[in-house]
Amino acid sequence: MKFSFALVFLLTFVSCGKNAFLNSKARRLPGVNTDNRESHVSIKPSHINFDYIDVNDKKDMEITITNDGDFDIDSLNSFGNNENYELDLKRCSRGLELGESCEAKVYFKSSDVIGQKSSVLRVAIGETNAGSDINVTGEVLSLDDDNGGLVAEYLNKARLDFGTTYIGSTYKKLIHIGSKSNDLELRNFYPKNDNNLSLGLSTGELACSGSVKDGCFIELSFRPEEIGRYKSEVLISYIDKANNTGHVLKIDIKARIVEFEECFDFSEQVHLAKNQRQLNQYELALAYPYYSKVENSKRTLESVLNTAFTREMDIYEEVLKFNENTQVFFSYDLNRREESVYSARLLLNLLKYEDIKNDSYDTEVLCSLDYKVCSGKRFIERSYYKLINHDFKVVNDDFSDELVHSNMSLNKGLKFYRHKSAFDMSDYLELTERHIETSIDDNGSMSFVVADDTKLEDSPILVTSRRHAKSCN
Repeated sequence: MKFSFALVFLLTFVSCGKNAFLNSKARRLPGVNTDNRESHVSIKPSHINFDYIDVNDKKDMEITITNDGDFDIDSLNSFGNNENYELDLKRCSRGLELGESCEAKVYFKSSDVIGQKSSVLRVAIGETNAGSDINVTGEVLSLDDDNGGLVAEYLNKARLDFGTTYIGSTYKKLIHIGSKSNDLELRNFYPKNDNNLSLGLSTGELACSGSVKDGCFIELSFRPEEIGRYKSEVLISYIDKANNTGHVLKIDIKARIVEFEECFDFSEQVHLAKNQRQLNQYELALAYPYYSKVENSKRTLESVLNTAFTREMDIYEEVLKFNENTQVFFSYDLNRREESVYSARLLLNLLKYEDIKNDSYDTEVLCSLDYKVCSGKRFIERSYYKLINHDFKVVNDDFSDELVHSNMSLNKGLKFYRHKSAFDMSDYLELTERHIETSIDDNGSMSFVVADDTKLEDSPILVTSRRHAKSCN
């Protein structure tokens, strides 16, 4: 009897001890239903966007893994590692007690194949596949490859200067991009390690929507935060659809940041040149910098609209269209809005013809017809003199000087100059904020002429810069 009692006591003790041990490994959080207990880990962040890395480069990001299940976890394992992504759990190798956390790393490793890379990695509990996922994405770029054909048009060497900017204000600039040849498709926009910048599609006229074959606008937003000189860059990744290759375009950014008592939202708006049917009586009655014909003169000057031309020539099975003795007219509607318009610039793609025997190759003018001011040089030959409308004032020769120092080619005894650039109205025509605001209030439009032997290769675009006061918070 004594032996049986002792044996029963011993078995009971062992059984109770075993249950106590099991309970220590199966602790549960308050309020958890004991019938549905499970092991579980949470991961923060569970979605990682690495943006981009250069070819043969590497990036990492730290994650936090927390045991928020009902049991202690003896070990964690990683699943889904591949040539681009690796989940490193070395610092979590000893497992996790209930409620405990550890730090791990996810690596984005570049391969030789550029493009978007996405994957799903798993933090697995023990040797099972049960666990929690991490969604990862990023893009491999070749940062030295800028020869894919995408160009930032009307920018000098792909450099955008915001000029003097104010802390607390926001600046939005429109950038016109185009393709040199093939059909290109935009992929992603990246401010390079800079929280002050954001780049994306614009929402106005000619906004990019993926393909840039015919040229379109993107918008760069800049918010200055520290006084001083500022330099950065943005990246645009894109695909050459014809060759199925990926490339990147870099645009350099700079600004001078100062303190200011007021804050503004600065933005830009695109205006398209009007066609013949849209012109009103005011615009049709505007005087030009030259008369088309006068008595006792052997010369005449034709007038055309936008991209029209007066001459054409066959060159190596290609028809070259150009202008000779021509005044090219273009006009824009400008509507009154809440914002004040403080500046404007013309985006012009110009082709200038010149006879190789002609000594007066720089007689080109860009004129505002509303204010009768011009940039460039007038005709100097005696036979042209009578055609000059002396109501127009020439304020500088910057337009003609810039045009004749652009890219020049020679065909069949003729010189052709090609120039694609932005012409700021304050710099070239001395048009101030007051002039622009008056044009909006009085006429609801602005009108211009390019005169002599210049053709507009693309429809001319006017970009107005607008300012709206806001709180400096």
